[in-house]
Amino acid sequence: MSNFKGHRNAGIVAGVAVGIGLGITKLHFGIEVDTTIIAIAMGATFLFALFPDIDVKSTPSKWFYWSVAITLGYCYYIEQHAVGNLLGLISIIPQLTKHRGIFHSRLTAIILPASIFYLHYINTLTLKASIIIYIASVIGYFTHLFKDRK
Repeated sequence: MSNFKGHRNAGIVAGVAVGIGLGITKLHFGIEVDTTIIAIAMGATFLFALFPDIDVKSTPSKWFYWSVAITLGYCYYIEQHAVGNLLGLISIIPQLTKHRGIFHSRLTAIILPASIFYLHYINTLTLKASIIIYIASVIGYFTHLFKDRK
């Protein structure tokens, strides 16, 4: 079982590994990956390495709810109400569960990050970017579960 610092450090290492992997893919295999998407994928890896602990009052949960509040405000400002509604709905769920429950499940680690495909559905992200960010998020999520030995 790991604490915040352990999950944070593992998330940083996993995020850098994802960035390096995408950079190698871009350079050696000729697959075009936008630098912005690489940065977002690294960030998603880091955030999902912390995400399972949002079901308790913790540093990750505080970061999560602050980022939700800021993102909801931004969604309102740019009139992306569908994204804001989905984010608002999803952000309530952690408060309805117990710690080490649904958010510490391998199945959740695969299903929850798939919500990124909604951004493709509403034409906010390309399919390739959605797939890259999804895979990075799953890697981050499993990094957390590995640190907790689940």
